[in-house]
Amino acid sequence: MKERPSPKKGSPSAESKRHFAGTDNPRHLRIINALQVRPRPREDVDRISGASNGPELVAELRRRGLDIPCNRTPCIDKDGHEVMRGIYWLTASDKALIRAWLARRAKGGPRMMWIQSRAWAWAYSLEELRERAQAERHLWTQAAACVGLAILRRWGC
Repeated sequence: MKERPSPKKGSPSAESKRHFAGTDNPRHLRIINALQVRPRPREDVDRISGASNGPELVAELRRRGLDIPCNRTPCIDKDGHEVMRGIYWLTASDKALIRAWLARRAKGGPRMMWIQSRAWAWAYSLEELRERAQAERHLWTQAAACVGLAILRRWGC
C-alpha cells in the first residue's frame, strides 16, 4: 500500500495545519509546565508526570499537535556503561501553540491568563522545593510545600 506524501515539517502548509487542541489530563499539564521551564530527561518526565511511562504521555501530546522533539545524549549508567539518554524539549512553535491554547482557555481575559501562568510556575517551584526537602529530610519545609501544592491543585493548577 502506497503512503501519501506528507508535507515536510518546515513547510508552511505543515505549520499552518498544526493545531494544539489542549488537554485536561493533569499528567499532560505537569509535563507541559515542566518543559516550558527547561528541557527534561525521560526520567524527569516520569517523575514529574507521576507516571512510569513518560514516553507514552509525550506521544499523546504529539498526537494532540505538539512536536516535543527528543534529543539522544550519551551518558553513563549506574553500571558504568554508556547509554543514550532521551531529553525532551519544546520547540518555539510548540511554545506558541501552548500560548495560543492558554489564551483560548483563559475565560477571564489576559489578567486571568497571567494569574494562571504564574500559578503553574508556583506549582512547579513548590514541587521542586518539596523534592529537595524530602531528599534533605526537612519535614516542615516538605509539609509546607505539600500544603501549597494542595491549594494550587484545588484551584486547578
